[in-house]
Amino acid sequence: MPDREKVIAEVAKQNGIRIGPEDPIFASVTAMQLGLDETLRDAEHRFKGIISEFEANVRTVERNAGKILAEHVKDYTAAMRQGLMGDIGAAGMRAQELVERVNRAQDRPNKIFWASIGLLSALGLFCSGVWFGYLTAGR
Repeated sequence: MPDREKVIAEVAKQNGIRIGPEDPIFASVTAMQLGLDETLRDAEHRFKGIISEFEANVRTVERNAGKILAEHVKDYTAAMRQGLMGDIGAAGMRAQELVERVNRAQDRPNKIFWASIGLLSALGLFCSGVWFGYLTAGR
């Protein structure tokens, strides 16, 4: 309750009415103050309930947002995995093609080498035969 002397001075100053400390208006002020206190307690209780409900709703929204985000991350991860698997498969096929090309490139010199050895061996046998024939025919 506000200070009675201060209220008396303020009423006199603003309204030009003089009231005393035992004036029945102070009973009205006390009754109004009690009513106001009760109303404020009720409002505080309601606000606390509203705030609690709001916080519960925020937690629910956070939980739902987390689920939605997790689903999006899961979908994105699956898409990335599928893309990477496709890239890996394509890279594997490309690597296999390169290995085959390298093998063919290495195979050709080997074939030429062994064909040359075969031709030289055949030429050597032919020349040996001609020389042996020359030696045996001349006697």
